[in-house]
Amino acid sequence: MARSLQPYNWLIIVGVFALLFGGATALQATSPSEKNQPDIVADQVFETIDGAKIALHDFKGKIILIHFWASWCPPCVTELPLLLQAAKDNPDIAVIAVSIDRSRTEMTNFLAHIKNLSSVKNVYFVQDAQSVITVDGQKVYRYPETFVIAPDLTIRDHIRGGLDWRGYDF
Repeated sequence: MARSLQPYNWLIIVGVFALLFGGATALQATSPSEKNQPDIVADQVFETIDGAKIALHDFKGKIILIHFWASWCPPCVTELPLLLQAAKDNPDIAVIAVSIDRSRTEMTNFLAHIKNLSSVKNVYFVQDAQSVITVDGQKVYRYPETFVIAPDLTIRDHIRGGLDWRGYDF
């Protein structure tokens, strides 16, 4: 003999479904990278690991990539050499590679193992150990993440996660 559910049991089932499916949408809509879209500022100044000061407006008229990465991030380790090769193959772009490594030594040791790095002249490495640029400024929470800035200094593309840059249309 089949037993029917009491009316309050149906309410519980409906409530559970609402939490599962409605709650997921609400959580997704308020994730930090969606809710707080970054504000790319043309006069933002970056200090490279060589001590040079650069700003986005220095590259106005070019495509600029602001790439966030870390030496301890497996997708970043895979992606960075591909990005460097794309930069070498596209000398008219500028890449600002912002490392979130806490230790400059870890970052520079990692970079020392990349073949032909010195031959790539349009990549500028920046360390953001305190996450001032990364989290506070650009609202980046997952790595790698890249902003493609158009020649007029507007965001043209926002890429979360690794990418094989060899086929990217700059």
